[in-house]
Amino acid sequence: MAGHVHTKSTGNARRTAGGKLRQVREPIPPEQRAAAKRTKQHQGARAAMLKRLNAARGVLEQLDIAREYVMSGVAKYDNDPAIAAAVKLLIAVGDQIFTEGTPVTPAAKQRRRAAAQKHREQRRVKRVLLAEGQAAVRRKQTTARTA
Repeated sequence: MAGHVHTKSTGNARRTAGGKLRQVREPIPPEQRAAAKRTKQHQGARAAMLKRLNAARGVLEQLDIAREYVMSGVAKYDNDPAIAAAVKLLIAVGDQIFTEGTPVTPAAKQRRRAAAQKHREQRRVKRVLLAEGQAAVRRKQTTARTA
């Protein structure tokens, strides 16, 4: 039961017959289980997001990770006022970028376009390879069934 949503740690530990150390956990009362589950979901999603955010290379990648974190929350819970506030904030940031941002040089635009094209081509090749691999597996399974 270690780490289950419906139990909590007592802070104590015991040794099993095999010598392993185990946390002593106690059940959470039924009326508190929904809140405990929600807290555990939030902590897990936030930890995963922070790990990805720390590994991100650029600010646009960080923005995408933050957007995915919000979308994950929206998939589980409704909170229209918070979403509306986030939309207004993003629009304000976009306005600030357009009015105060430094123009990107033509060379930088070309590099971005080339990188995007390269990534699109890589995704296309991967899709083709994946489809061919799946077809090969299906053929092998079909011949194994008939043999």
